Amino acid sequence: MSELRFDPAAGQYVVFAPARLKRPYAFKAPPALTPGFENPFALGNEGKTPGEVYAHREKGTLPDTPGWDIRVFPNLYPAFEAATFLSGLGHPLFETIAGTGGHEVMIETPDEALSLEKLPVQNLISFFEAVQNRFQFWKSKPGVQSVYLFKNSGGVAGASLPHSHSQLVALPIVPPRFEIKNTFLKEYLQKNQRSYLNLLLETELQQQSRIVWQSEEIIAFCPYVSRFPYEVIFYPRKPITDFGTNSSGVLKELSEAIRTVFAGIEKSTRPDFPYNLFLNQVPVAEKGDDWFRWSLEVFPRVGGIAGFETGTGMWMNSVLPEVAAKAIRGKV
Repeated sequence: MSELRFDPAAGQYVVFAPARLKRPYAFKAPPALTPGFENPFALGNEGKTPGEVYAHREKGTLPDTPGWDIRVFPNLYPAFEAATFLSGLGHPLFETIAGTGGHEVMIETPDEALSLEKLPVQNLISFFEAVQNRFQFWKSKPGVQSVYLFKNSGGVAGASLPHSHSQLVALPIVPPRFEIKNTFLKEYLQKNQRSYLNLLLETELQQQSRIVWQSEEIIAFCPYVSRFPYEVIFYPRKPITDFGTNSSGVLKELSEAIRTVFAGIEKSTRPDFPYNLFLNQVPVAEKGDDWFRWSLEVFPRVGGIAGFETGTGMWMNSVLPEVAAKAIRGKV
């Protein structure tokens, strides 16, 4: 059971999810894939997780058995779930929202030693097809206002288990970060009669100094206001608002872009660098026509978040995005 508490002075929600405390490694360093570690995500351990809700598997194999390439199941320790309650006080100063929604785990590969960004292109396409399926499923559920995918890779990035996996959350709100951004995008369109994101991508392509990938379907660059060293954001070249509507061609080029860009970041930082990944798409109640397009953000965790960031809400970055992009492209 979980709840969201809102701080109106800061414009910030905090999710209180007591079920997360039951995780085997809560408040502890994540385990390593070493002898003696019983990996619940490993091939053959399907019975150690909740039953799968989606899988890409060999024909003739049964659910919750070996034979899968991609496997999705409810999070055993969810931050958001269908049935919840409020423990917060009923008071005008203390706004509380029930943490209804969904929380799923997506196992990206049965190979315990392989990470998402190093999967073959076809496997990455299968993974993104699974994401499309789950996005479409949760968008149809009552009370869900937004659906996102995120990934924690490495202990410093928040991963509690080393086997490569992502998580999908269906939320009863649109997070303030995106509320602010979406309001800006709508107002910019109304005021200027053109899309801010269209103009942004056109400008990045003209300047080229922050571009790390460009193809017919996908563009990726280090944002002008990057919060993390070597931060990269991927956009579709066409104004596609809903990730679930991407064609196979878009998914293929996104997969190729991820493999290439991650390899560039790794050469610029260190092997198997920790990172967070976040996939943002249009809120459930919005169409986003003319002002929105989905995006995939990658935050390498090679710098560190310290007192300045947590205290001020501002970010300190030691690598200019133009320098980062040049390094990722291998032009240093």
